[in-house]
Formats: sequence, structure tokens, C-alpha cells
Amino acid sequence: MPLNLQINLGHSFVHGLMLLLPTVALALESAFEAAYSEVIALGLPGMVVYALCHIPAGWLGDRISRRRLLQVCLLGLGASAVAAGFAIGPLSLAAALCGVGAFAALYHPIALPLLAADGKRLGLRLAINGVFGSLGVAGAPLLAGTLAAGFDWRAAFVLPGLACILLGLLPQSKRGGSAEGPAPSATAGPDSGSIVGPAAGPRSRSRLLAWMTALATSVIVAGFCYDGLAIALPKALQLQGGVLAESIALAGLGSSLILAAAGVLQLFLGSLSDRISTLPVYFGLLALRGALLLLAAQSEGALFVAAVLGSVALTFADYPLQDKLLAMTTPDHLRSRAFAAKQIIGALVALAVVPLVAGTAETGFFGLFLVLGALTLLNLAVFAALAARMRRHDDASILR
Repeated sequence: MPLNLQINLGHSFVHGLMLLLPTVALALESAFEAAYSEVIALGLPGMVVYALCHIPAGWLGDRISRRRLLQVCLLGLGASAVAAGFAIGPLSLAAALCGVGAFAALYHPIALPLLAADGKRLGLRLAINGVFGSLGVAGAPLLAGTLAAGFDWRAAFVLPGLACILLGLLPQSKRGGSAEGPAPSATAGPDSGSIVGPAAGPRSRSRLLAWMTALATSVIVAGFCYDGLAIALPKALQLQGGVLAESIALAGLGSSLILAAAGVLQLFLGSLSDRISTLPVYFGLLALRGALLLLAAQSEGALFVAAVLGSVALTFADYPLQDKLLAMTTPDHLRSRAFAAKQIIGALVALAVVPLVAGTAETGFFGLFLVLGALTLLNLAVFAALAARMRRHDDASILR
């Protein structure tokens, strides 16, 4: 199997298997004779393990064959899902879900550096990977509900788990970058200037610190936008969406269509960043998203739906561009740890989003969209300051 295809399918499994519980929990209420809140809480330890295990995952990814670690990730992920299907009670299910979280944590620090090992059309390849992840998120409730209804709740874990194991067992082709040794520069093409060269002089370290600050800002802001919009979207459409407010079904349909449009935009912007240069595309994304979020805070009906559609699509498209900038910034021998740090920051940000959404619901999420718009424009300002610094130091090849 081509390595890139295995990486992309693995992204679907990582997000899909981690999101089986919310749907399976509906059947587990009777099976475990427990309330829904008690069943859904069984996934919390696994989420904590998922966040914490990014630390060793990043360390391992910079020292051990990433190809082999990808196989370990898929095999362990699938085996843990199968174990969840054979759980005999709440404690054994929670333990199996911890296994799912631990092996899922291997994915991003391993897979994204593998994709970055060959810099050709990196923006498009990262965008395709993001779409596969989104398909896993969208498909998990449908798959879990279908299997639980057609068989039982155990099948909803066991069958996808077996499919993930099969994916991990398939032999990898030699195409798709190398996991051993320094990879080719990810800055081939329009972004041909190396941001952080191999020499770790004072200027190189200063450049690295500036880029890491800008990218950390992007990860935090995108995390607020992604989680905030994903949580608030159905309710926001019901409150402000005009015809979509007439029923829960229409609000749900509107949410699904918005998420589908986001995947298309990911591919377009990823491909565009390969044809011109990444930073100008990213500047445009942040400026437009900030304006649309502020517009959403002040509008309703069709205008509100259009503003939210654009905001969500641009937020989804943010991640492949972030990943490309991080790959271009970070030497290969540090990439796994860099992507692990990115995932940890995102997990921590998610903890702060729910109170913000809950606190602004009664006002139609006016405060939520206002905060997200302001944060996005702050993010743009940080990158603009970085671009100005690069120009002053004649280091602006990436800005073309």
C-alpha cells in the first residue's frame, strides 16, 4: 500500500475510533444499567491519556523509524478498539479506551513528519490528510449507530478495530518519503528559502523563536475557533439561522453542509499554497476569517449563515497551512516533538472553550463570535509583525 494512503486512512481511523463512544453510549445505558452522563464519562480518562501520551510520542518519533511507529499506532489502536468491544463492565471499557487514546496520540507526531519528508506539493498533501481526518469525525456517529442498531454495541467497536488492524498489517510501499535519517527539505517550491538552517547560530535561534511564537499563537487561536464553532454551530444556526431555525433537523443539515464545504476549501487553499507561497495565503485566510466572525456577531438569517459558513470553512483550512508552516520551520530531527507540542497545546485550549460557549449562548453567541474574531485579528497582527521582521533582516524569501 502507498505510504501516503496508509497515513490518510489512518487519520480517519484515529478520529473515528476516538469518537465511537458518544454514539455507542446510547446503547450502553441499558447494557451497563447506567445514566448517559456516567457512560460518556468513561471516555474522559482516555482523553487525558491521549493528551499526555503526545509527550513520549514526540520523543519516539524523532528517534525511531516513523514507518514502524505508524504500524504500531494502527495495530495498537485497532487492538484497543477490539478490547473495548469485549469489555465486561465500565472499568474494563474505560481501560480499553485509555489504550485507544494512548495509541491515537502516536499518530500526529509520526504521520505529519512522514508527509513532510517529501516537500513536493506539501500543502495539498496535508490538506488531503485533513479531509480524511474530517471524514473520520463525520463518519464515526453514522458507523457506530449503524453497527449498534444492526448488531449490538460490541460490533461498533470490534469491526472498525479489526479494519484498523488490517490497515496496520498491510505492507508499506517505498513511496511517500523516508522515516529514517534527515528528510528532504519541506521548503521545496515557492517557499524555497530555508527558515531555520542547519547551523544553530544566534540569528537562526532568534528566527526559530519568532516562528514558534507566531505558530503557537495560531495553534491557540485556531483551537478556540475550531472547538468553539464546532460546539456552538448547531445551536447558533437554530437561534440565528433564519429558515434553519425551524427545526433541529434543518440545523443539523446546515451544520453538515458547512463542514462539507470546509473540506473543499482545505484542498483549494492547500493547493494554492503550493503554487504561490504559504504566508500570503495564510494572511488572507486570517484576515477574511476575522472579518467574517465579526460579521457573524452582528447579523442574523441568511447573512449570519453565510458568515458562519465562511468562518468554519476557513478554520478547518487553517490546520493544513499551520502544519505546512511548522514543517517548513522545524528541522526533520525535531518535527515529531514539534507536532506533539502542537497537539498538546490544542488539547489544553479545548478545556477553556466549553465555558466560553456556555457563557455566551443566551445572547445568541454574540460574545463568542466577537472574541473569536478579535483573537483571529490578533493572530494576523503577530504574523504581520513576523513578516516585517523578516523583511528588515533580508530574510523574506518565504513571503514572495
